[in-house]
Amino acid sequence: MMKNRKRWIIIITILLVILIVTLLIYVIYKKIEDDKIKLAKKRKDIYESAVSYCSSLFDNEIVKDTVTIDKLDKCLDKIKLVYDKDSVLNIKNDAYRAKEYINIKDKVNNYYQNGIVISSVTMEQIDELIKENNKLDEKYKEIIQSKIEELTNEYNSNKNTQSSVHKLFSDYDNNLVKDDIDRDNYNSVNEMVNLLKQEDVKNILNEKMNIVLKFVEEKEAKIKEQQRLERERIAREAEERRRAINEAWVKLNVPYISQNKNGVLNGCEAASMLMALQYKGYLGSMDLRTYATNMPKSDDPNTGFYLDIFGKEPLDVAHWIAPNPLVEYGISSSGYSNIVNISGSSIDDIANEIINGNPVIIYLTYAYNNPYNWSNGAPKNIHVQLVIGYNKLTGDFIIQDSWTRTSGQYQFTLSKNKISNLYISVGSMSIVVR
Repeated sequence: MMKNRKRWIIIITILLVILIVTLLIYVIYKKIEDDKIKLAKKRKDIYESAVSYCSSLFDNEIVKDTVTIDKLDKCLDKIKLVYDKDSVLNIKNDAYRAKEYINIKDKVNNYYQNGIVISSVTMEQIDELIKENNKLDEKYKEIIQSKIEELTNEYNSNKNTQSSVHKLFSDYDNNLVKDDIDRDNYNSVNEMVNLLKQEDVKNILNEKMNIVLKFVEEKEAKIKEQQRLERERIAREAEERRRAINEAWVKLNVPYISQNKNGVLNGCEAASMLMALQYKGYLGSMDLRTYATNMPKSDDPNTGFYLDIFGKEPLDVAHWIAPNPLVEYGISSSGYSNIVNISGSSIDDIANEIINGNPVIIYLTYAYNNPYNWSNGAPKNIHVQLVIGYNKLTGDFIIQDSWTRTSGQYQFTLSKNKISNLYISVGSMSIVVR
């Protein structure tokens, strides 16, 4: 009985031990499993926190402008806590690339002040930025490149402007402006200076440009004074020439007779002869219509007036009288014998007659056009006029035309060449009343 009891006690004890061990094993296992779950959750939380924080620093795989190196270091610190490093390898690499970019960006920003490139930037610094930028990831390289180009452009603009200002001067210290600098040179360079963004450089260059401006203004004042003096000299010379020309005129005060106002439409020869005779003191009371009526008429202009002295018909030929019969009529009508046919004389001979006080009847054309439609020894537009003036300085002639213009004009000034060419082209026919 006792043996059986002992055996049961042993069995119960063993079972209790087994139960206790089993319970201990379960408790320990449960704790291990719970710890695993907690550890896995903690690792997940660390991963998600790192990914979430690091991802917030980027936008379309480009680090945001507001992100600093400290924030990227914080991102890397979070990554270090992640158990599975491979899962965040890309994020880690992106963070390091972003740090390189921000370091260069910060360096670039140090070359700006209030958004303007500082004037002290050197080409060596820009070259260094170019080298560092070449090491960046392609997506960041393009961003920095635009800044480098801006720095380079500002640097070149700065240097070019300073060089342009320097070229205005002949001395090293930029105090002596070159003699050939004018307003256009100043305006061109001054525009470059005004476009500069660096006020410190602009202020220095403006001081130099003020020196240039003062030089240009003084130079312009001298030029204006020289121009004023030159204008005065030219005006004096012109006035002296006008006075000399006026003094050189020999003008005969020949009375005027109008053929068209007297209805003698083809009476230019008669009117010219009558004006010359009246100037010499003959036929003072003679009227043109009577004088034209008494002129001998003929079918041959070499013996008398050919065709109608009063009318225009026929229209296609000249109505005229040649020098010889006109001289004969002048002598016979006035009794003054000193009337001479000087046809063939030169224009200088005619000038000498005027100088000697003798009017010259000359065969030209109406309105001084070229002669045309010749018949019976004369062009249709032949027109006899009276030379009454000559300028010994210019060689010009004054012609008194018996055909009065609608404006009332009847005297015309012709150059020596003009009257000579017409005179010769019509046949060099002329008469002097001495």
